[in-house]
Amino acid sequence: MREHLDRAFAPATPGQLHLENRILKAATFERKTPDGMPGNARLNFHPQIVEGGTSCFNPMVYISGCYCTLNSGSAA
Repeated sequence: MREHLDRAFAPATPGQLHLENRILKAATFERKTPDGMPGNARLNFHPQIVEGGTSCFNPMVYISGCYCTLNSGSAA
């Protein structure tokens, strides 16, 4: 079991992306936009995830029926 934990916290480089560890957060719906308006809870959520040690996350945002990525500004 210890080997699996050591590997989870070891650096990884998939392609050209270097990760400090292998802890990833998938896109989820956090219910942090009451009444459809993002507030402080939404603003503070992702920095808290990163500060907790997550190496990478998918910052997909769902706004009024369209998914927008925060890093490219594209919408689908």
